[in-house]
Amino acid sequence: MKTLMLASLFMVFLFCRPRQAQTAEEMVSSCKALASAKVTGDLVAAPRDFDSGVCWGAFEMVQEMTQIVHSEKDVYGPIFHICAPIGSTTTQFIKIFEQYATNHPERLHEDFWIVAQAGLREVFPCKT
Repeated sequence: MKTLMLASLFMVFLFCRPRQAQTAEEMVSSCKALASAKVTGDLVAAPRDFDSGVCWGAFEMVQEMTQIVHSEKDVYGPIFHICAPIGSTTTQFIKIFEQYATNHPERLHEDFWIVAQAGLREVFPCKT
């Protein structure tokens, strides 16, 4: 129930905002410090600034969204077709996005969520 509520809020946020959603280029810029942050166990050495907060919050939500599965009994699997293993981390998602965006500069003008999905699907494909 909590996951469904989070998903609904994310969709409202993503599609009902008066401003255009953040582009991949803007998110890459916001995520620079976190993409290169030192990670030791569960600790991430990252600055406490607005851009890092935007990036962290966005990818916490992306990580939550990848865990939502179809509710129909004849259909099983994540609704966004990203099969990240249990234990995947937010910093891992950020680094995957950053690397994918760097490798695909032609997509930097697109919504970051669309580009993030493409990168995550490439790294964490679901078995058919």
